[in-house]
Amino acid sequence: VLKFGSCLSTLQLEQAWSTALRLNEEKYWFALGNKALEVMNIGLAIRVYRELGDPGMVLSLSFLEHVENKQLLSGHIQILFGNIDKAQEYFLASSDPSEALNLRRDLMDWDQAIRLASSLDPSSVPSVSIQYAHQLESKADYPNALRNYENALNVLSESKREETPKDAFLE
Repeated sequence: VLKFGSCLSTLQLEQAWSTALRLNEEKYWFALGNKALEVMNIGLAIRVYRELGDPGMVLSLSFLEHVENKQLLSGHIQILFGNIDKAQEYFLASSDPSEALNLRRDLMDWDQAIRLASSLDPSSVPSVSIQYAHQLESKADYPNALRNYENALNVLSESKREETPKDAFLE
């Protein structure tokens, strides 16, 4: 047990793996899996979660195995740890900041999603507003649903006006 803790703290993760195999207790596997994720050793984390019999985590991690951008990878790892705000920070600093918008959409955190859409991809504001309106409608919050539908229409009509050539009004 002492050897396992020492291996983790000195980042000798392969030795920690060998020790965890001998100890074969869930708490050691989870500790090793968390440490592997902290140091972004996705391959080892996959092995640990296979050993734990957690196919959902193995599948999730396998999608991250080939992510090269450290900020993007850190964002995904923070999601696994439940640190949503930290994940958003990493995504915004990554090569694909739209992942922050996807995160907020997936969490149905619509106010944040609309703010992110406005700054990252204004053309996605109508889509996010409509998704939010659908959710509000299902909760019978019709006034706020209507406000979001109107917001989507306003953004769309503004973008149409901006796309219309100025000369078209002179004809």
